[in-house]
Amino acid sequence: MKNIYLIVGRSGVGKTTVVQKLSKLYGYKEVQSYTTRPPRYEGETGHIFITPEEFDRLENICAYTEFMGNRYGVTSDIIDENDLYVIDPYGVEYMSDNYKGSKGI
Repeated sequence: MKNIYLIVGRSGVGKTTVVQKLSKLYGYKEVQSYTTRPPRYEGETGHIFITPEEFDRLENICAYTEFMGNRYGVTSDIIDENDLYVIDPYGVEYMSDNYKGSKGI
C-alpha cells in the first residue's frame, strides 16, 4: 500500500476495533507504536511497551503524543512497513510535520 491511513479519534471511541476488523478482512498491517505506559493486560497488542529510557533512545520519531503522563511514538521505519495507524488528534499534526518517509498520509 502506498499510503498510511490514520484512524483518528479520542481515547475509547473504537479506533483499535476498526483497525483490527480492517486488518482481518483485508490483510492490512497495523502500526505497533512505542509507549511508556504499562500494558493493560497480558498479551495486549497495538503497542511495543518500553521504558522511558528506551523511549529516549528512539531515532527518527515521526509521530508523537503524550496522554495521561505516558509517551507514545512511532519511527518512520515502522510507518513505511505498515498500512493503518491508530492515532489521536494531537498526533496527526506532529506526524504531518515530521514524517518524511515514502508513504502518503
